[in-house]
Amino acid sequence: MRKLALMAILAGITMLLQGCIGSLPGFGWINDNKQLAEVAAGVTVSGKVINSFGGEAPLIVVAIAMDTSGQQARRVVAERILYGGGSFQFLLKPDNIALLAFQDNNADGVFQPDERVGWDGKPHLLKLRPGHDISGINITMRSLEQSHRELPQLYRPHLKPLPRAIPKFAIGIITTLDDPRFSADNGSLGMWKPRQFMKKIDSGVYFLTPYHNNKIPVLFVHGVGGNPAEWRTMAEGLDSQRYQAWFFYYPSGLRLPLLGEVLAKTIEQLHQRYRFDKMALVAHSMGGLVSRAAINELTRAGHGNYIYRYITMSTPWDGHDLAAKGVKYSPVIIPCWYDMAVGSPFLRHLFDTPLPASVSYHLLFSYRGKEKMFQGENSDGVITLKSQLRPAAQEITTSIRGFNTSHTGILRDHLALERLRTVLQD
Repeated sequence: MRKLALMAILAGITMLLQGCIGSLPGFGWINDNKQLAEVAAGVTVSGKVINSFGGEAPLIVVAIAMDTSGQQARRVVAERILYGGGSFQFLLKPDNIALLAFQDNNADGVFQPDERVGWDGKPHLLKLRPGHDISGINITMRSLEQSHRELPQLYRPHLKPLPRAIPKFAIGIITTLDDPRFSADNGSLGMWKPRQFMKKIDSGVYFLTPYHNNKIPVLFVHGVGGNPAEWRTMAEGLDSQRYQAWFFYYPSGLRLPLLGEVLAKTIEQLHQRYRFDKMALVAHSMGGLVSRAAINELTRAGHGNYIYRYITMSTPWDGHDLAAKGVKYSPVIIPCWYDMAVGSPFLRHLFDTPLPASVSYHLLFSYRGKEKMFQGENSDGVITLKSQLRPAAQEITTSIRGFNTSHTGILRDHLALERLRTVLQD
């Protein structure tokens, strides 16, 4: 039985390494009315992770659906992220499940050979049956030495991690904002199913016109579930004799440190190719977090002094409560939720690297809208003012300006456009 259990855990972690988490199908099985009976038959699996090793690195608990023999992993069905340790709970469909946890040292959501593993007692299979909830599971993190000794299969070099780059990446493709690739459906696909997005769409930076060496590039970065077409009002409102609009298009459901790294490398590639003296970055919502992470990467590498303006709109600098709730309660986690959750390590350290002296930062926020989800807090209908106006963000601004519009309405707001035109000027 122990050998069988080890094989099951090995198969599950192998699937994790091959990227199953990134291809999970959102909340489909919950939202589909035809499958309400399956929800009613859901089994609650709960327990805690005991971590005597501490550290800031998140612990990821993974539930892996196995075949009836317990020897073949079929898919990763749920995951939870914890910091330091603590309780977890899954609502799962009846199935054969293997549970394990690993300490994600580099916060990339991918198991690496230098990361500890935890399991409950002797690794075993959980057979979930309707009406029979399972509680009291204690996943105890092992030392790296013990993990290697008791589960050596996990550390064999043939296990390959996810690619460290986004495939099908394009730089400088000239198109229009009516490009079918920039549809709302594709933007949503990039959030809920980033792997399918990457198979279908070329991520990268798109141009509206050929490069002009006498025009300043303005690189627009959309938010979660967004797409370049959302920037139409802002892009078309620029002085086309002075500026050229570029658009970063990416699978927004991925982890934010990875997206920041990709954007930083892309910006530096653009600079090496075109040798422009100045660039402006304009970002909306979660795009502000991605772009700030990119500026941090460039700064630490000694690059990016050509960025002269940085403008963010309606950015959740202090995270989003719903992201934290999604991480805690959703059977399927969108990877970016980990980093957008209030108090995440990503957010805590986002301002540790100062902006370059060359950068003038301008914070634009929106405030029209209250939703029940915020329990009376002032917001733009999506992001609270408290999050948009995080003190650490305010302290480094050249200017702050609010707009009586909604979270996405700011992208079409003509007063916001006028402000953008003003702050882009030297």
